[in-house]
Amino acid sequence: MRHFLLLLTIALCTSPAWGQQGIKALVLDLDGKPLEYCNVVGYTKDSVFMRGTITDSLGRFTISNVDSLFYLRFSSLGYATQDVPVLNFPAQVRMAPENIAVDGVVVEGRRPRLTMERGKLKMNVRGTILSERPHVGKVLSQIPGLTAENNGEASLIGGGTLVTFIDGRKVLSSDELQALDPKDIESITLDRAPGTRYGSGVRAVLNIRTVHRFDQISVLARSWVDFNHLVSYGANAQVGYYTKTTKFLFFIRHRDDRELKTELMDAKSAPFKQLLVRRIDTTRYLKDYARAQVDFLPNEKLSTGVRYNFSWNRETASDLTRTQFNPGHAAWERVDATGDVRGNSPSHHVSGYVTYKPTKDWEIELNADVFARDMRRHQLTHERSAAVNRDINWKTDAHYLLWQLSPRVSYSFTKEQALEAGADINHITGDRQQYKENRMSVDGRNGEALYAAYTNYTYALSEKWNLSAGLRYEHAASRLSDARVPANDVSRTYDNLFFSGKISGQIGNAMHVFDVSSGTQRPALEDLSNNSYYSSRFILQESNPKLIPAKIYRANYAFNYGPIFAGLSYRYTRDHIDHLIHQNPNDPDGYVFAKANFKHHHSGQAMLGMQMSLAKWYTIDISGLAQLERIDGKQYGLALKARPLYYGKISQTFSFSWVNFEIEYAYQSPLTAGTFEAREQHTLEASVWRSFFKDRLYVYIEASNILAARDVAYTRVGGLSLLHDDYRDSRKIELFIRYRFNKATSKNRTSAASESIDRL
Repeated sequence: MRHFLLLLTIALCTSPAWGQQGIKALVLDLDGKPLEYCNVVGYTKDSVFMRGTITDSLGRFTISNVDSLFYLRFSSLGYATQDVPVLNFPAQVRMAPENIAVDGVVVEGRRPRLTMERGKLKMNVRGTILSERPHVGKVLSQIPGLTAENNGEASLIGGGTLVTFIDGRKVLSSDELQALDPKDIESITLDRAPGTRYGSGVRAVLNIRTVHRFDQISVLARSWVDFNHLVSYGANAQVGYYTKTTKFLFFIRHRDDRELKTELMDAKSAPFKQLLVRRIDTTRYLKDYARAQVDFLPNEKLSTGVRYNFSWNRETASDLTRTQFNPGHAAWERVDATGDVRGNSPSHHVSGYVTYKPTKDWEIELNADVFARDMRRHQLTHERSAAVNRDINWKTDAHYLLWQLSPRVSYSFTKEQALEAGADINHITGDRQQYKENRMSVDGRNGEALYAAYTNYTYALSEKWNLSAGLRYEHAASRLSDARVPANDVSRTYDNLFFSGKISGQIGNAMHVFDVSSGTQRPALEDLSNNSYYSSRFILQESNPKLIPAKIYRANYAFNYGPIFAGLSYRYTRDHIDHLIHQNPNDPDGYVFAKANFKHHHSGQAMLGMQMSLAKWYTIDISGLAQLERIDGKQYGLALKARPLYYGKISQTFSFSWVNFEIEYAYQSPLTAGTFEAREQHTLEASVWRSFFKDRLYVYIEASNILAARDVAYTRVGGLSLLHDDYRDSRKIELFIRYRFNKATSKNRTSAASESIDRL
């Protein structure tokens, strides 16, 4: 009898629970080890998503209300996805590894693998070596065609506007990216042909998908310090609460960044004038940021949320400038200047959204934003020379207000066809006052209104080929007024129709994507103002109220085969916006830096990327880019030559049971970008990391910019030849330490909460 009871107990413990409680089971790998963070999603007989969860640290999960479910789908990076019928559900689900053979080389699931899904480049993160990086910037930099800073701010190599989303919600600040732990990222998708939904000025969209957690409380605290010639430090804290219906997040951060910059400028103009400027600039940035976010998901049809972001940036800079000038006037042979800059910029941003799905075919969404920013800057410079001893006092005070409303609706006719339509209503106003020598020089107001409507159509031509096309109409009206000089008022109105089209499909094991689109680049409000800024006795920086938007036409081709990604692109821009240097009309010995429109701009680009795991202990990432651009400068009497850019990066990772190493080298060839030429650059970084105490303690050390790369640019405009040597002290040693405290289970004990402390 005792043996029978024992066997009955074992059977009850190893069998899934049913009825009102739903299904309770285990997810294991083939070695019998539990799989944490495995996605478990329930579907109806018609493959309609109903509910989902993830496994906890012991591989356990619970799915309730299973009467409406037909099967459960299990997916985890590095493992083959499988569907298990709900009827007679087993006590355990075993996940087999997903290995892919490419030309005799086995690419294991541990290593990130590039894939192309409906024309979008996707890179898996969870379960790969990328999830062990200290911050999200190290992850984003591995995507072909992207560069990223440590704060997570990413940009496209070759230029263009990049918009980032986290789980479908637009990122309002790089601070949101800093709050992400790479271990919480499921995958990252880059769409280089996003269609007409995201605005005519958007070139690419980056979507970060995180691991979905249910019924969990998380607390994250971080602090870091950077050592080089100056010391920078910061700290942040995050508290999150997640349930199946509610998500609450609060984040706060303080940074104290210090930067040392040396600058050399050598300008020569025909026939005899020469200007030599040497500057040492020490800048301190104090940055405070806070974010509160609440999301509600009461059912499968409705979701809503609101976010509030507050930032307060302060800048303090001191510089020492020595200017030597030889125009044949001995009085200006040498000028020494000391300058102090004080800046203050608080901002507030409130955004909200509502998404409603009345049926599986319909989706209605409304997004709203209100943004306000104040910008105050005070520059005091003291000049000394044989002839002059004076103080130059510049003050700028600006206020900006933006609000936007974006409704959207989509309808799926069939599984193969869908239509999306929406609108954007955007209003921006800006007030600026500028004072020179305590006398008002600018009293201006900017205003811009944008009314846009768009539609996108997608059609699955077959199981392997997809087509999408879209149109976007924009009516933009802008006005710049000067209360001091009403004659300088500028008003413009633009009506434009933009298009996008994309076809993607698979031939054999290779994915192909071709797209065409048109768009625009509008000047920033600051570039359109009447403001000017003092740089030195002979150099002035000015805005240009006469700037007009640029019109852009693009054509791209992308190719993906296994771990290999390649792409070709061409871009033509009319009324291209770029920097222009010209002689100061009010000072024959001075120069003015400003932006201007160039009639024609052509740019071609070729990219190649490969991410492979050649052994369990050795992985390699290789990416390369070649770009050629040409600007027509005939309208300014300039003969601007085209010079190709070559960029390459190789990253090698060595992973052992006791330690991990990574070495990354990047090369950038000499280049010509508009009116500027730049020398070649070599950068080298090395890092080592290891985990202790069952992954509770994580230590990461990195040496950055070992070769002391510097920005050296040349400008040749007409009879002016200018050398600009700009070096920011970016060599540093980073120490990153993370400790995960004892895990605490949530109220239903299906998932764990953790707290960590990071030092960087």
